[in-house]
Amino acid sequence: MAENVKVKKAARQQSGSAKKSLVMGACFCLPLMVVLWPTAILLCFSMAPTIFAFFAERAQQKHLTLTIGLLNICGSLPALVTLWEVGHSHTTMLALLQDNTTWLTAYLFAAFGWVIYLVSAFGVAQYHRGTIDARLDALEQKQRDLLEAWGDDVITADARYFAQLHTAVEEENDEVAAETVVEPPLSQAQTAP
Repeated sequence: MAENVKVKKAARQQSGSAKKSLVMGACFCLPLMVVLWPTAILLCFSMAPTIFAFFAERAQQKHLTLTIGLLNICGSLPALVTLWEVGHSHTTMLALLQDNTTWLTAYLFAAFGWVIYLVSAFGVAQYHRGTIDARLDALEQKQRDLLEAWGDDVITADARYFAQLHTAVEEENDEVAAETVVEPPLSQAQTAP
């Protein structure tokens, strides 16, 4: 009960700090948007994939938003540089928004962010699977070494059952292994009346 109250209190504090950071960000960004209005409008349109990813992603760390956002801002930079070089005006901003290459570069970079996010998740899963398999093989080798050193006397009845079952599955194909029945040993708790 006390732990539940602590968790709820921590969640309220965390949501309070999120609200504070949102208010502080709005206090910083709103005046900046007024001063740099053409830049703000151009960024709102070119960064749309990042904005959608932010609201669609449920994870608290926002890895998808970060991946898409960083590449999306890279795709938006050529248009921003052009806006700042040619003249920071509404006509230049509208001309850039009507240009297909502005949209193409910003959205292609965002799509590339999606690809990186999806591929990296698969790559991390494969890496972890490989490390787990290597660790399992090392533990099995260590177990075999211990059996060689100490003999079969160190194996419990349950461990013998699982070792026999594992050996049957490894040596035979699935059909023969399914037909091979190894009776599990009865432990003392099962034989007691």
